[in-house]
Amino acid sequence: MGKEQIVGLLLALETFASTPNAVREERLTLVATSLVEALRALPRLDTRVVADREGRGVPQVEIRAATIDAQELARRLRAGIPSVRVDASRARSGVLLLIPTCLSTDDAAPIAQAFRQALR
Repeated sequence: MGKEQIVGLLLALETFASTPNAVREERLTLVATSLVEALRALPRLDTRVVADREGRGVPQVEIRAATIDAQELARRLRAGIPSVRVDASRARSGVLLLIPTCLSTDDAAPIAQAFRQALR
């Protein structure tokens, strides 16, 4: 790791630490809501924003597919272009999660398109 990378990491950590939790949660909720709205256009999905089970204040998007096994949907999303990675830890009970920490509202449309392709 070079000096520039270390400085970049320190700056990112400083920015993260100086951002109030409420501001961070508000941004994540906005991203999660935009994902739900984009995915709602797909008729075979039930989506909603849920609180994270760990209580860290990170809203998540819960997705239930009516016509495809959740594990198969997760596999298709991974294999697609673009590749979409979901939390499939609850796939056996039919639930996939999108966690918006590294996403923006601009990601909602491409993610919805990836779901559209995976549901074919």
